[in-house]
Amino acid sequence: MNEEAKVEGIKVEIPIYNDVWMDNGVVNLYRFLDGVDGVNVNLKTDTLEFEIAEKERFLKGFEDEIKQKRDSVIFVTEKDDKTGERRNIKKDFVLLQYGKKVEGTNVLKEKIYSDSEISERLEQIFENFVSGVSSCILCGRTYRRGIDKLKQAVYPLVTKIRSLSGVRTLKEQYTELCPLCYPVGSLEWCDDGIIYRVFPTSHSLVFIPNICDFKKLNESKSKWINTVLTGERFSNIRIEF
Repeated sequence: MNEEAKVEGIKVEIPIYNDVWMDNGVVNLYRFLDGVDGVNVNLKTDTLEFEIAEKERFLKGFEDEIKQKRDSVIFVTEKDDKTGERRNIKKDFVLLQYGKKVEGTNVLKEKIYSDSEISERLEQIFENFVSGVSSCILCGRTYRRGIDKLKQAVYPLVTKIRSLSGVRTLKEQYTELCPLCYPVGSLEWCDDGIIYRVFPTSHSLVFIPNICDFKKLNESKSKWINTVLTGERFSNIRIEF
């Protein structure tokens, strides 16, 4: 049986994490997949289920959705005061690193957001999430082969500083991240339901709901996603007097 046959027809289940970042990430992943062809998706109270019906259509549609969300949710467009040129800048609260500019345009270093690497990264995710011998540090599921390690791009509370989380000092464990937790965490930066307020040169405040019920979480966020400001670098809070 080839890899494509193994991926197509497999039903994937992602249970609730009881973690505010990852649970919001699961609901955000649902919103991604719900608009993609080639996959059947179902959000339950405590589980996200999806079945890949047509691998190639699914991967291409998923890639297009990621690029669209990246450019409209993570990046904003601003005018350079010195040159007068328009440039794309990531919102200040987003803990993703810039990569080397491409034709003068800012790009992100993280592979799932990189035009040149996103396709390969998605292939890796859906070839290696199947059960194996390794155990994930975040969800505990077993998987065939890891594609990345635990880092702030996936889970923002991870740090090298021992006095904070210190997770990354546990080198034997932070490398054990399963292929499904990677997109759940890393794509949460594309969630247009995150409420944020940035204080330049100081700190950022990020508000995401802590609701341990996927359906209620999705319903709650759906009520304000279309009311927050879009395309704003420092805050998407709408203030009315």
